Amino acid sequence: MSATFERRTVCIMSLFIVAIFFNSLPTRYALASELSGNERSEVQLSLRQHLSNSMVDGRYRYFDPDTGETKQLQLKLVHPVIFQKDDFLMLCADFITADGKELILDYIMRDSGEGYRIDQVIKGRRSFMTKIFKKIL
Repeated sequence: MSATFERRTVCIMSLFIVAIFFNSLPTRYALASELSGNERSEVQLSLRQHLSNSMVDGRYRYFDPDTGETKQLQLKLVHPVIFQKDDFLMLCADFITADGKELILDYIMRDSGEGYRIDQVIKGRRSFMTKIFKKIL
């Protein structure tokens, strides 16, 4: 065998080993079922911080695309359950509207690499959303 062939073979094998090594490393984009207790807490804290930062005079402001109105909502409950689909997570919160009706909002979140962020807020589609997202306890 020539020295060039041997170097090329060693180079290819080295690249293969490096690729296997990097594929075996844990990633920050773990599935929700694989989230540690600290990561779950971080996800829930991120939602609570979002809600807190969005409050005006103790009310959560939500623009309702169905009515074109901005609603002032009272937070009732942030659910402890996390749902997962691919690298997206879904958390749910219940609110009370100004006229006393309950409104459910589902928050679609993901890890941005700098922490968890909210990508989308979906109103009142929980039965549909829970068919798409897998429940993680």
